[in-house]
Amino acid sequence: MLENNIKKYRKIQGVTQEEMSKHLDISRAALSRIETGSYLPSAKTMQKVSDYLNIPLGHIFFNPNVSENNTDDRKH
Repeated sequence: MLENNIKKYRKIQGVTQEEMSKHLDISRAALSRIETGSYLPSAKTMQKVSDYLNIPLGHIFFNPNVSENNTDDRKH
């Protein structure tokens, strides 16, 4: 499961979903679904999000099952 902090960083920067979705060339509804985790964006869209927010991808998108010390996300 991939989660994200898009909404957090978008709000910190004072950007609306409408503004950001126009820049990303996606619908506001698609951005909303990405923010809630109900839709997984393409790698290209993930990079656009990172570039737009000027935040590294790893700070925006993450797998909560992977700790800093264990990068193996398989179930044991």
